[in-house]
Amino acid sequence: MGWKNIRTHYDIKHYVRVEDKGICIGSPYIHDIIIVSPTGRILKGLDKEFSVYDLGRYVRDIVADPQTFARLFEEPDQFERSLPVYTYEDGEILTKYCEEYGFPNVTHDGAMMYDNLFFEDLGDALKSAKMEAEAAVRYCTQSFEEATRQLERASVRLTTQQAHLDRLIQTYPELADECIASAK
Repeated sequence: MGWKNIRTHYDIKHYVRVEDKGICIGSPYIHDIIIVSPTGRILKGLDKEFSVYDLGRYVRDIVADPQTFARLFEEPDQFERSLPVYTYEDGEILTKYCEEYGFPNVTHDGAMMYDNLFFEDLGDALKSAKMEAEAAVRYCTQSFEEATRQLERASVRLTTQQAHLDRLIQTYPELADECIASAK
């Protein structure tokens, strides 16, 4: 995966990272100002006002020769160092590699290393993963309990309204056929 090749070739001064949606070029505030597919197609571009700055240059250069972009992305990056860094996802601890630790550096596979998600020490990653998983379980438990309370209240309202309808039909049997027809 050649995100580093791309950054070097196009002399990109902004952050470059790889996501499911494409290769993102951006800033600390907007990480995906530009999104490019692995084949060099611009998926998200810029407003005209930015076209005179470096961001515009990146887009113009990529659009001028998308095959070069695709070739660079397919070529394996060359890294000076491969330092292990730990992160987690869906209850799994992942080992990735980077040239330099910490934000705004990127792992060899193109992930931005946020300080609260990537750790030099496996123990720190494990603690953070456990703490986040526990918080997620607490949130889901509270959500489930609230949904259960709402369901119980809705069930009571439904039962009450059905009783009102039944009483109305008992009192006025001629409404029975009309109510059934309007319910359909």
